[in-house]
Amino acid sequence: MVQPVSAEWLVEHGVGLDVLSAWDLGWKARVRRMLAESPDLASARLGRWHITPLHEAAFRGDAELARVLLAADPDLDVRDTEFNSTPLGWAQHFKRREIVRLIQRHRARAKLS
Repeated sequence: MVQPVSAEWLVEHGVGLDVLSAWDLGWKARVRRMLAESPDLASARLGRWHITPLHEAAFRGDAELARVLLAADPDLDVRDTEFNSTPLGWAQHFKRREIVRLIQRHRARAKLS
């Protein structure tokens, strides 16, 4: 496990930092800044299944992370390459009711805009 001090040193020396790594290090304010500066990070594809951070939030059941990601207006139609499912599909599969509601509300608001 990477320690925050070591991770900070790596970042200062040019190692890239993704949203999930920053979140896992407890850098929640930094994640919000990262997404404010580059909202596309909320839809970035990660890992061998090419999931998004919102897929991962659904997998983890992390509603706080889901809220932060949804504030960056991610692409909710992105499907992973293993199960061909959207973040909403993952939330439904893992029975993450709060995240299902958050995604559905976000989608409804986006349609009204």
